[in-house]
Amino acid sequence: MPSKSSCHEIITTIRLGSYPAVSCNLGVFDETSLQSLVNIHKLRDVCAQVKEEIEWLHKHFKYSDSGSAVPKEDLHTFKQLLMDKPDGNCVFAVIKPSLLQILLL
Repeated sequence: MPSKSSCHEIITTIRLGSYPAVSCNLGVFDETSLQSLVNIHKLRDVCAQVKEEIEWLHKHFKYSDSGSAVPKEDLHTFKQLLMDKPDGNCVFAVIKPSLLQILLL
């Protein structure tokens, strides 16, 4: 699969040259197929970011099935890390319903 930057370069070539498709050593691609590949790269990036967040959570927060509460200071730090992303977007996953309620306060 072509890299994300290769996909963008080929898309630019297609648009600037008004070509229906471009053939290169990586294969023959039209704009639609390249957009699909770019979306796959974006999905992989999101998956990698989620894995990093999960690793961070496991490192900093120890959850048990006993229903113990997480200290508010830790939740505040977690909330700041999520909200201070450059694009301003974040994804909240429900670990426990009580945790989500606290995060939304």
